[in-house]
Amino acid sequence: MNTTNGSVDLEPVPQSAVVRHWLRSESDAAAVGRTVGPVAAAGTDETLPAPDRVEALSDAAALDALLTAKPGAAGFLSRREPVAWYRTAVDADRFPALKLIESPEGMLWRALAPDRSPVTAARTVVDSDPAALARTVDVDARRILAIRRSLDDEPGPASPFVVRTRRGRAPWTIVDGNHRAVARAIALLDETQTGRAGDATEPPGDGTAGTVEFPPQPVYLGVLPNPVARPARERLGGFVRRLLGREPAPV
Repeated sequence: MNTTNGSVDLEPVPQSAVVRHWLRSESDAAAVGRTVGPVAAAGTDETLPAPDRVEALSDAAALDALLTAKPGAAGFLSRREPVAWYRTAVDADRFPALKLIESPEGMLWRALAPDRSPVTAARTVVDSDPAALARTVDVDARRILAIRRSLDDEPGPASPFVVRTRRGRAPWTIVDGNHRAVARAIALLDETQTGRAGDATEPPGDGTAGTVEFPPQPVYLGVLPNPVARPARERLGGFVRRLLGREPAPV
């Protein structure tokens, strides 16, 4: 059953499905000799299961394998308390408001886009020499450009991005698919031809992308609880339980 959040359709999906999708994505990348990802990880190609073995893993083993390969990007996942996951899509109007994965200021993706916008990163890649970027930024710009060249001939539906957010007005942050996101942003810039595909500081759906040929991009959206509201609820719950005599008062 689909639910709707504003004008966004959200189809609930289990965390295990997202974990397997993400793990297959990493395994496929490693199998063809590409890097595991832009963020430094303790995992290596040897720690990843072969793509055809992902489905055979138990849910716990699949999550362990992903956390080993991507301890930073996937660190928000928990077996004890699964994240609420939904399948949705973003169109050309909403896509520029996505954020690239967090990284230190002036490093990795923030070196390409201080505002973490895939559109800003796309402009940097297009306006720069890939070899020079390789020497100064630990992001494979040549891979981004290769993905962009392949998009026009990409058969079938696009692979979903894995995105996380928090309840409230937190940005949607890409945790898997950052290279593809920048490649898609280059395609969006190519389609608009004006060089402006939307301002990432504006809210999703601001209409700046105009009418372009840009297929909706599938997304697995993980929604984490609000870190402020949750402790407040827990304190209130504890207060009520103490009133009912079900929990001792704190010392």
